[in-house]
Amino acid sequence: KEKIIFAFRHNVSTIFHSYHHHDFYELIYIVEGKGELFVDEKKYLLKKGDMAFVPPNTLHKLIVKSDEENLRCIMNFDEKYLKSLSSPNTDLTRFLGILNKRNTNLISFSNVDHKRLLSLFNRLNNNYLSRDYGDDLRVKLSLTDIFLKINSCAIEEEDSTIISGFNENSLVTKAIEFIDKNYQNKITLEKISDHLCMSVSRISHLFKEETGLSIIEYTIKKRLLLAKKMLLEGESTSKIADSLGFSSLPSFYKQFKKEFKITPKEFLIYSK
Repeated sequence: KEKIIFAFRHNVSTIFHSYHHHDFYELIYIVEGKGELFVDEKKYLLKKGDMAFVPPNTLHKLIVKSDEENLRCIMNFDEKYLKSLSSPNTDLTRFLGILNKRNTNLISFSNVDHKRLLSLFNRLNNNYLSRDYGDDLRVKLSLTDIFLKINSCAIEEEDSTIISGFNENSLVTKAIEFIDKNYQNKITLEKISDHLCMSVSRISHLFKEETGLSIIEYTIKKRLLLAKKMLLEGESTSKIADSLGFSSLPSFYKQFKKEFKITPKEFLIYSK
């Protein structure tokens, strides 16, 4: 597996309209334009100079408007790889702990820092696909400089209580937050609608319109992501199926393979 996957992306239409997930961290850096990023129950209104981080196995989606210019840097990376670039005195993964402490996925950069970061990303882009002598080391140098800058800005914001770009007033956001807190239990559309004081049909319609998924589909995805974690912790498939509310073991197997394209047994083999 590649340790780092990097690209500049221009928008040509609305993208990632439905929630998805992957096994690695994703960095999304807005160079020009705006976007809406949904990470589980959080919704961020991204603008130029904003950088968001999506943890592995986390449901998320990014929406950009097709009628607006948008340029962003996308980087998929493995936490262990950042550790390998670190030194005993400088942990390049420190910013992840800071973001977790602040309960945010976002770092916002000043105009000066934005220009510096863009220069580093351009340098990385020039060397990333090159096979010329020394370019593999130049990629590592660029990545080290990028994550040093990210960590420096995160450390400066460590004690801040202000989280820019965060919107938590959406009814759908509140529905997702309720699901995320209760999806391990038996959860029904009626319980969600009662929590939000609105009809089942109304919240179902709003949820599907904004997320691209039905409430049931979203809940199943959350359960399956937890199932992967439980498998790696040594739990049996029968216990996982029962504790996560699947109707039967065959149903759990069917949903797991549909979502991840492999069986639970194959997942454990590939994860070793």
